[in-house]
Amino acid sequence: MMKRRDFLHASTLGVAGGLLATLPAPTAGAPQASSGARAFPPVRPSPGHEPDWEAVRDAFAIDRSWSHMAGLFLASHPEPVARQIADARRRLDENPTHEVLDNWGEDRTTRAAIAEYIGAETAEVALTGSTTMSLAVAIHGLRMSPGAEILHTTHDHSVANRAIQFKAEHAGASVRRISLYDDDHPEEANRDEVLERLGRELRPETRLFMATWVHSKNGVKLPIAAMSAVIAEANARRDEDDQITFVVDGVHGFGIEDQAIPELGCDFFCAGTHKWVFAPRGTGMLWGHPRAHDRVTPVIPSIGGGGGWGGTMSPGGFHAFEHRWAIAPAFHFHLEIGKAAVQARIHALNAQLKEGLAAMEHVRLYTPRSMELSSALTCFDVDGHTPRETVDHLRDEHRIIASTTPYSPSYARLTPGLLNDEEEIERALAAIRSMK
Repeated sequence: MMKRRDFLHASTLGVAGGLLATLPAPTAGAPQASSGARAFPPVRPSPGHEPDWEAVRDAFAIDRSWSHMAGLFLASHPEPVARQIADARRRLDENPTHEVLDNWGEDRTTRAAIAEYIGAETAEVALTGSTTMSLAVAIHGLRMSPGAEILHTTHDHSVANRAIQFKAEHAGASVRRISLYDDDHPEEANRDEVLERLGRELRPETRLFMATWVHSKNGVKLPIAAMSAVIAEANARRDEDDQITFVVDGVHGFGIEDQAIPELGCDFFCAGTHKWVFAPRGTGMLWGHPRAHDRVTPVIPSIGGGGGWGGTMSPGGFHAFEHRWAIAPAFHFHLEIGKAAVQARIHALNAQLKEGLAAMEHVRLYTPRSMELSSALTCFDVDGHTPRETVDHLRDEHRIIASTTPYSPSYARLTPGLLNDEEEIERALAAIRSMK
C-alpha cells in the first residue's frame, strides 16, 4: 500500500465569517453536483501565460447551475483535496489503528506545506480547526497581568469579540474598542486615517491589540503591515514586559492576497483554511512570529509536542484525520496556479463588480473601490430592498448565491472568487440593475 507521505506528493497537482443563517437555502429540487470520479485538466500556467481559469473551475464538483458568490463561508474541495480525503478515509476505515500510528508525524508535513505557502518556517506554524480556534489559542494563551488593557476594533467578528471578553474576565484586564475609520462610511476608509487613529489610541497599559485584515461586515482591508510599524514604534519605547502583542484575524485575505505573512509584521496571524484556501472543512492555522513565541502558553495540550513552537501550540487529541491529512494539497493547488495570479484574478473580478455597482443610482456601495483597501468581499444596499430581500431575489430569480452580513447594520454581500468568471459578474450586475 502506498505510504501517506508518498501519496501526498503524488497527489499535489501535476495535473485545485458569517453565520449559517446569513446564507440562502438552495431552492427545493435544485440540481445536485455529481460525486463521481472525473478527469481534471492541468491548471499550471505556461511561462508568460494566464492560468486556465476554466480548468481551475472544473477542478471543483460544485453545482454549476448556481453562481456561487458566498465563497467566504465554506469552500468546496478541489479534486486533489477531495481525492486525498477519500483515500485517507478508505484507509482509516480499513485499518484505523495502523493508519493513525503510521502517520502520526504527518502534521509536520502539513505544517511544512503551510509554511511554504506563507513564506515562514515550519516551526512557526500551528494547526487548528478554524479561525475561531486560532484566535482562542493565541489570545487565551497570552500572558497578561491584571490591569492590562486589550484594545480591538468595532470592525471585528463576534467570535473575536467574545474571545477577547473571555480573556479579559480571566486575566482581570480591561477592554476598549475603537473605530479605525467612519463605520457609517466604510467606503471612504483611507490608510492615513487608519494609522493616525491607531497611533492615537495606544495607551501605556495596552498589552494586546487585535484587528481583522479584511472586514466581513463591509469588505474593508486594513493596511496591516503599516499598522505593525505603528505598533513597533510604540514598542521601541517600552520594556520587554510592556510590549504590545498584535494579533490578526486574517481569514478573508488568506488565500487571496499575494502576501508573505511574516512581512505583515504582526505577532500572531489566525486563519481558517477551509474558506479561500479550499482546504478540508474543519481546518485552520496559526502563525507566530519568533519574537512573540515566549509570550504565550498552550491552551490545549498537543500530543507529542514535537516540531518546535508550532507543534506545541497545535491542539492535540483525535481529529478528523482524513481532513487533517488533506490540507497540504489545497496549498499546493494555489501554488500551482500561482499566488500572484490568484490575487490578480480575484481582484479583477471584484473590481468589475464594484465598478458596475457604483454606476447604479439605486445602489449604495460600502466597500472601498480601491483594491489597496479591499479584497474579495463586496457589500452594498439596493434602494427599497432589505439586504435579505436582495439576497432572496438573487437566489429565487437568478440562481445567484449571495449572503447578508451578520452585523448591525446588515448589508447584502457578494464575494467573487476563483469559482466565478466575468460572465457571472455581469449576470449578477444585470440582476441587481433589474431591481431598480
